[in-house]
Amino acid sequence: MADRAAPAVQVLLAVLGVVTVAGLLTGAPAWLVPAALGTASAASAAALARCAARMPGRAGRPWWALSAAGALLALGQALALASPGRDLATGGVEDLPTLLGVPVAVGAAVLLLPPRSHRRLGTRVLLDGVVVTVAVALLGCVLLGDLVARTGGPGSGLIAAGHPLVGALLCGIGLVTLTAVPEARRRAAGWLLAAFVAMSLVAVGGALGRTSAGTAPGWGVVVVLGWLAVLTDGLRAARPDAGAHAVADAVRRTLPLRGGVL
Repeated sequence: MADRAAPAVQVLLAVLGVVTVAGLLTGAPAWLVPAALGTASAASAAALARCAARMPGRAGRPWWALSAAGALLALGQALALASPGRDLATGGVEDLPTLLGVPVAVGAAVLLLPPRSHRRLGTRVLLDGVVVTVAVALLGCVLLGDLVARTGGPGSGLIAAGHPLVGALLCGIGLVTLTAVPEARRRAAGWLLAAFVAMSLVAVGGALGRTSAGTAPGWGVVVVLGWLAVLTDGLRAARPDAGAHAVADAVRRTLPLRGGVL
């Protein structure tokens, strides 16, 4: 039964994506997006919890953390639904659970790493992570530079600059995790990195939507698809994880091909 949970949720995410994007393009009511994303996040959190429950001991901890992050995302959307008539594009209390979900997701990446006694990151691995972080941050500055200059207040400027920086940090952490985990958990770490990249896309799209109202309507679609991609990649990360049987490699870590491409 647990093996069928994640695929079933992935089908649900695809259906919600089609319905929500169609609604955005045809002028659906404002509550549609938080309702769809909240349902998707809650279902994904439940499926991740079931995957984690099937893993013994330390092996399930990353996916318990990722399940908690999904629950926080669902809570944020529920709070948005509880504010009828308010312009959700301006942000509010519903943003707090979503922001708290970011460090919890980072905790999932940290828990995926080998125990401290077997952890040999080295300067090469850390340098790879720093390079990717800086590169994504610079890309965000290029995309949002004019937007930051045109924002009317410190709050909008902080959103326009802070969201891409959070996304850049997630990409760097994801790459370090991918490089440092044992070979048996590389596939899981790769999907987790993909989830962090999608989360970066959501962050940039969210910054554009919050600070340039009406000038980039297509970014709403990007945010929805990116959000659903985060959840899908998280589910795909948990399913192939062989953490219960993984043995930490004693050899020096090297950057895998997918990290080099990134």
